[in-house]
Amino acid sequence: MTTNVPEFMVERLAKGEFAPDVAAEVRIGLGDNADARLQAIATDDAATLAALPPAEVAAEVRRRLAIGDRRSASSAGRWWIPSLALAATAAIAWFASRPTSPGVGVSVHDDGVAVRVDGEQIRTKGDPQLAIDQVSGAGTRRLRDGDEVATGDRLQVRYRAAGRTSGVIVSIDGAGATTLHFPGHRDASPQLRPGDLVALDHSYELDDAPGFERFFFVTVPADEVLDIDTVVRAAETLAAGVAAHKGALVLPQGYEQRSLELRKKPR
Repeated sequence: MTTNVPEFMVERLAKGEFAPDVAAEVRIGLGDNADARLQAIATDDAATLAALPPAEVAAEVRRRLAIGDRRSASSAGRWWIPSLALAATAAIAWFASRPTSPGVGVSVHDDGVAVRVDGEQIRTKGDPQLAIDQVSGAGTRRLRDGDEVATGDRLQVRYRAAGRTSGVIVSIDGAGATTLHFPGHRDASPQLRPGDLVALDHSYELDDAPGFERFFFVTVPADEVLDIDTVVRAAETLAAGVAAHKGALVLPQGYEQRSLELRKKPR
């Protein structure tokens, strides 16, 4: 199917810059080729980040900011730049400048931070994100870490890949059970879809397990291989132990994990 969606709109879709309703319309406009085009952008971004080590990018931003500061030496007062830990493959320092600094701007997006220096923009992809919505007849509610839920509540799990190409979503509960949410089973592909927050193709109804429900989103850098069984076994081990309520998954080096805990209301 051939479409006339401009490339810059495809780029914005891949970076998650559209509201959900707009993103859906653009994806429809791309037709059957949507996933392939978005995956191509994610692959290209990953290759670009690999070719530009975070330390070198940060050093270049500092250099250009120093040039801009010297150009405005007559301005009153000193200024400082707080760092933000946002990166696709490692921690990288980005900088928020004072509003009066010429030629320098910072914009914050859901999937990263863009730094503009003298008209040139360098952007991080940000970190992978795990989001869970409570779905009911009254609509949806985005749940935060520590929110209360109850038996029978229906949850919709979403993720943002942020340049990662494979991942696993798993949960553990207060009864010591482990549930694999993505992919649908251990033999399926863990390939992630790029773009804005992606909803799993099924929702999840909470059972009567007491105490808590913890969800984990595990990813690896784009050039590494993720093993589903390794993640599930780590979740099973944590669920059976005394640290299930607050502990982290014990995973191989290079595996990244994000978690969200929901507290179960007493019956």
